[in-house]
Amino acid sequence: MIVIPTTYQIWRGCLLGLLCLGALIGTSHASAQWRLDKQIVMILLLTTVASLLFMLNGVIQGAAGALRVGTVYVLWPLLYVFFTGFFRRPEIVVKFEKVILWGIIVSALMGLLFVAESLFGQNGRIKEILAFQGAAIGIYGGYIEYRLFNMTTLIYGFPFLVTLFLVRDKTNRSDFGKYVLITALILVLLAAAVSGRRAFFLVIMLSPFIIGPLLLVSRQYLPLKRLMELILPVILVILGIYSTAVIDFSGIAEKIASARQEFSSGVRFEQFHTLMGQWSEKPLLGYGAGAGSEKMIRSEEMTWTYELSYISLLFQTGIVGVCVYTVAVGWVFTAGIKIVRNRPQAASVILPLLSALAGFLIVNATNPYLWKFDYLWTLFLPVAAINAYRTRAPNSISSS
Repeated sequence: MIVIPTTYQIWRGCLLGLLCLGALIGTSHASAQWRLDKQIVMILLLTTVASLLFMLNGVIQGAAGALRVGTVYVLWPLLYVFFTGFFRRPEIVVKFEKVILWGIIVSALMGLLFVAESLFGQNGRIKEILAFQGAAIGIYGGYIEYRLFNMTTLIYGFPFLVTLFLVRDKTNRSDFGKYVLITALILVLLAAAVSGRRAFFLVIMLSPFIIGPLLLVSRQYLPLKRLMELILPVILVILGIYSTAVIDFSGIAEKIASARQEFSSGVRFEQFHTLMGQWSEKPLLGYGAGAGSEKMIRSEEMTWTYELSYISLLFQTGIVGVCVYTVAVGWVFTAGIKIVRNRPQAASVILPLLSALAGFLIVNATNPYLWKFDYLWTLFLPVAAINAYRTRAPNSISSS
């Protein structure tokens, strides 16, 4: 899901089925190894019941996707929370974070090799290999723009890597190595520079305003030396990119500046006004889960899907739905921060996941990534980390 998302769905489904079967068998033989925190159970019940009611509302109002969205609203969250019950030790979360780290590195290298071949190569072999990942590239005046499905991993990866570098802690066995983290961060910055993705640039620019307050409310105070160890390589990379003839920062700046103008005259602008106009007629409960507007259809196969995911959620579930899901996501942040404040050594495990989730939620506003199974882990891995600390099994990492 990290390196090659949204592909090989049949094989992925078979593997997932085997994992579920093995987990169920393991749980029946060792029930003490599976446990969910009570608050997670309460949040799950709240969102599941609410989602079923929103789906029922959709059925009553004739929403085309009322039942089909049940996977995203109910089935996938239940499955993720089921696996969350096996997270009883922080060490398990650390192992997953290492997988994310190497997934970020591999994803960045895939993109950079693809761009390098397009600029300097002849045979196009890498593009053929990566065709299953939607490989596409455009070379314009002042900037390059490429596409791979795992670009989302890199967008998630920037705040994750920065936070992990700042709060890494050897005593918690989560020290990934300073130079490995810096190398990964440099690769992500290079991939961002050649991506042409405004969402990527937006997350990078907003990361200080995400990470800073998150560290502050978590009572994490950083030594100046560690901060300089992070800033210096970033400045050198930016200067190195600026000095090349391949990438022109002015072209990138113009692309970012044009976003507002394009939004005000593009499809997303039309979506916003159409969906908000119809929502105002049914503000409390909306038109039901899986509903779409006849005035705005973006997909003939899935008429209920839109780029503006939060506006779409408001249109379909109303103020009540937005409040329910906001409470659930807000709980993830408050519960994670509370753990870090009480157990400072948990910062290196929980805070990178929270900062990356915050960045991902920002990008999700105009790209509905969380409507796919392969990206929901960004939301549920922090939940698993919270469960690991709240239901900590014996002989796990001390975090007090």
